[in-house]
Amino acid sequence: MPGSKNIRQGLMWLVIGAVLTGLSYIIIPGGSFIFFYGALLVGGLQLIVGFGQSVAYSLKGEEGQKKAKAKGLMKAIVESMVSVALADGEVKEEEVKSIVSIYKRLFHHEISEDAVWSIVDSVLKNVDFDIKENLADVKSILDVGCGIGGNADYLHNKGYHIETLSPDDFQRTVIDEKFKGEMKFHHCKFEKFDPQQKYDLILESESACYIKIDQGFEKARETLRDGGYLLASDYFVHHRDGTKNPHLKSSHDMDKYLSSAAAYGFELIKEYDQTENTMPTLDYGKYFIERFINPSIEYGIYSAKKNYPKTARIVGKLMGPKFEAKMDQMDLLDSGLFRKYRKYMIYLFQKKNV
Repeated sequence: MPGSKNIRQGLMWLVIGAVLTGLSYIIIPGGSFIFFYGALLVGGLQLIVGFGQSVAYSLKGEEGQKKAKAKGLMKAIVESMVSVALADGEVKEEEVKSIVSIYKRLFHHEISEDAVWSIVDSVLKNVDFDIKENLADVKSILDVGCGIGGNADYLHNKGYHIETLSPDDFQRTVIDEKFKGEMKFHHCKFEKFDPQQKYDLILESESACYIKIDQGFEKARETLRDGGYLLASDYFVHHRDGTKNPHLKSSHDMDKYLSSAAAYGFELIKEYDQTENTMPTLDYGKYFIERFINPSIEYGIYSAKKNYPKTARIVGKLMGPKFEAKMDQMDLLDSGLFRKYRKYMIYLFQKKNV
């Protein structure tokens, strides 16, 4: 079957990663997942190629349900590639050609450039907010939690004056190299930021959850000019049921966040619920892990117990609790649980005089 060789090689690397991880727990106090992650990367790439080839093969079969599922998965992959291409603000013709080529190599199946452009249009329609159209008076922007500078680069190319902020050393290095030292970088937490000027807009793109709610709005009020804006996009908890589900641990409460905004003189002038647009990524990630990663790990454990029972018992005692804790985080890829507890929201606030 097409793809079987790559799948076997991918499984081999995952087994190697599991064995190396076990050995690291014996040799290194506390252990490390670095070996597993390295082998997972190599094995994962092999599995993606093999899986893509096997999906293409399955498209020639007669099982309509499997065919529809495979096509949906393939569309999700193309949408992911389009989203990556959109990181710099637009999709170029050569990027579309590249997507077509990658798709053909992965799935042994044709997709037209027109079909890719159609997906580009559908992805763009999901991005309802445009600073230039909605906020004509914005010139200066502070990108809080700037990451590696994707948003900063896009906005800089659109003509805005951008400054970046993050407490992360790696991100500081990347921003400095990416912009050749020409973009100002504030190396601190936002709560500790000492603004030397007033900004028109503060951008918190998936960084709001790392900022303490009250202190964040207090600092935003200090940092913005009168009438300035705070644009935040992140995951927010809208429902709690007393459980310890991991979805409840890493996001702010929606009601508390909005109440704090009002208390610090920020008026909510626009909001967008982008939850459904993020779900295909979670569904694909969960499907891939359940279809390939989990069976590979289970096979590795079975093989180790069969061939090296004593070593497997020792490794199991050392790794078991931590591995189980990691597996509990799989709930984060469950789109049903995500919808139950959280929403991906975009909020636009305006600073008002109080």
